[in-house]
Formats: sequence, structure tokens, C-alpha cells
Amino acid sequence: MLVDEIKKRMMQALKAGRSVEKEILRVALGEIQTVEARDGSVDDAQAQAIVRRIIKANDETAAVASDEQKAAL
Repeated sequence: MLVDEIKKRMMQALKAGRSVEKEILRVALGEIQTVEARDGSVDDAQAQAIVRRIIKANDETAAVASDEQKAAL
């Protein structure tokens, strides 16, 4: 299941000291868990849609960010 894979990769990133990767995965997991708490359960298709929505939002934010802000990312 996708949620299990996200948790596994988040732990790997934590152990390896990759804080940005860990935080991105943490946000994705949090979004999935929020939907799960509200709707009862989340299947892989729903989880993928949530992750895609997060990626789209990040891409849109990066597109409007100034060069100085992009350097900070």
C-alpha cells in the first residue's frame, strides 16, 4: 500500500538525515491521514491523487517564487 511505502521512505530519510525529503513525505502522509480520518479509509488511488495534488501545489508555488526564494528551497 502507498501509505506503507511513504512511511518506510520517511523513516529512511530520517535515518539518513535528509530533512527536506522527510518533511515532504511527512506532509503527504499527514494529508492522507486527514482524509482517512474524515472519510474512513483511503485506497491507493485516493492516496495517489492526494500526492499528485501536493506535487501540483508545490510546482505552482515554485513557478511564482522569485529566484531568491528558489535558491532557499
